Amino acid sequence: MILDFDKSNISFFINKTIMITGGSGTIGQNLIDYFLKTSCKKIIIYSRDEFKHYTLKLKYNDERLRYFIGDIRDKDRLLQATKNVDILIHAAALKQVDTIEYNPYEAVKTNIIGSQNIVDCCTYHNIEQLVGISTDKCVEPINMYGGTKLCMEKIILSANIMSKNTNSIIIRYGNVVGSRGSVIPNFKKQLEKFTVTSVGVTRYTITIKEAINFIINSICLAKGGEIFVPKLQKYCLKQLCRVINPNNKIEIIGIRPGEKMHESMISIHETSYEYDSYYIIGNDTNITYNIDAIPKNISYSSEYAEYIKDDDLKKIIDELK
Repeated sequence: MILDFDKSNISFFINKTIMITGGSGTIGQNLIDYFLKTSCKKIIIYSRDEFKHYTLKLKYNDERLRYFIGDIRDKDRLLQATKNVDILIHAAALKQVDTIEYNPYEAVKTNIIGSQNIVDCCTYHNIEQLVGISTDKCVEPINMYGGTKLCMEKIILSANIMSKNTNSIIIRYGNVVGSRGSVIPNFKKQLEKFTVTSVGVTRYTITIKEAINFIINSICLAKGGEIFVPKLQKYCLKQLCRVINPNNKIEIIGIRPGEKMHESMISIHETSYEYDSYYIIGNDTNITYNIDAIPKNISYSSEYAEYIKDDDLKKIIDELK
């Protein structure tokens, strides 16, 4: 199962230098926790938040960690940071839908131009593997965030064409449950009344642990040029309210600018190959992974996904810090 931890993958990272852009964020810190369990050579944490760098230095005591303050918009700084890197995981992005709708060009500079800077540096230094962390919102996007992440995917995958030495892949999944900006932490603070955009809104469920396992397993499986998509369950906001506090009232405030009722992770226009717990979008994946795999054109939307059970959703919420 691609969402489960695979011990055999630890050996993949022996003596590797790994760089994580946005490395001080939620995904970055959990990736650090994983890589410190491996025999990797070095972990470069690249982000512009100096306070988070400070707190990470207090948290970890490992000589393999390197702290680079920098912005992916700054190509010269990136050229310095990416020297002698083997694997680069690109998680840095502007992500808040509402904020990006109001500041669209800032997202262009970070999510698009910054990603092109990443590719330029990877191909210049012949970095072995480039991994772009994407989002369901890039599929048939209606908001600026999704639009810029769609561009990011295309830019990252272009590294396979620009350099014979750099293999790049995309890892696409939904909102991580309980992550910064997600609805669950906000709902847990609302003690008498939930403010809900629409009770029918559906979202995929993926925990931070599952997301990290998915990233690591995909890296180890990849050949280059693929988009990896996990099979996930969903919840709706009405179900979420019921699980958190069935006694709370619900106030409907309406869909926000750029927000979808349902999220999609594969468009009908993308050719995908189906496996037990995931899909792969990409060229020749039927030959690379399973000669019997049949290419399909499907619309993979949270509207039609299987609901997570209330008890399982409650367990996830209760385990959130």
